[in-house]
Amino acid sequence: MSIKKTYLVAILVLVVNLWAMDIYTNSGTRAMSLGEAFNSIGTGAEAVLINPAGILSDRKIEVSANYAMMYSVEGLSSYSSTAAFNSKIGAFGLGWNRLAVANTYSENLVQLDYARQLFNNFSAGVSVKSFIVSADGYEKYGDPAFSPSKMVLTGDFGILWKASGRMNVSGTVENVNSPKVSLISTTEDADELDRTITIGTSYRIQKFLLFSLDAKSSDGDFSDTKINFGSEITFFDAIALRSGFSQGRLCLGMGIFAKKWAFDFGFFSQRTLGNRYQFSLKFGL
Repeated sequence: MSIKKTYLVAILVLVVNLWAMDIYTNSGTRAMSLGEAFNSIGTGAEAVLINPAGILSDRKIEVSANYAMMYSVEGLSSYSSTAAFNSKIGAFGLGWNRLAVANTYSENLVQLDYARQLFNNFSAGVSVKSFIVSADGYEKYGDPAFSPSKMVLTGDFGILWKASGRMNVSGTVENVNSPKVSLISTTEDADELDRTITIGTSYRIQKFLLFSLDAKSSDGDFSDTKINFGSEITFFDAIALRSGFSQGRLCLGMGIFAKKWAFDFGFFSQRTLGNRYQFSLKFGL
């Protein structure tokens, strides 16, 4: 095997491991800073990639863009962009998430959300998602069993209950059909988008102090449930400091916000891979 081909395979293995470790997803900077304990917190554009039931908000339209500098891997980056629109018949969300290794490999997720309030303080939402994986860098090796790209369809379901003015409870089922993805037709064990169940809760002790917790399991294996924690404290209704634990790893972040906009920064350190820095900008009307 040539050096270039070995390097390409190593990159693909790295991306698969990032996927399995669930530490690359660009679900939003605020969510990452809170240790991904965000299932019951996000509203509007921030909720599109996390819980479709949360896209309902007081704003008519909201858009958000995120960029992540991914660890110490040259050419590895992640982007996401989301938008939420509220109307008389419910709320609609549109999201795009991309993970890419320059000129080698990419994953793109495009999804459409819809949410509606069913009862007082209780809403439900659904997502339809298209997941596209491509490995253009491998195509030049002429493997007859190789396909340069593959697309699968899946979806999510979510609920959100605002139990009180201070407490929220939520739940989601992601990738309900657990589709399999493979770029090589001879592969016996294709990669699978795990069906993931998340239960979240958050509690605002004071107007300026928020705590959150998410419990997440894949494919109904509750013996391997992952617990994420998050906390956020705000000052002067303009500055937020955040921290969280995701699978035992510390996440940190801060935000500067006003009535119609917000800027967020997040930091995550992984002992093996290095540091991840993430930024986001949000506008709403």
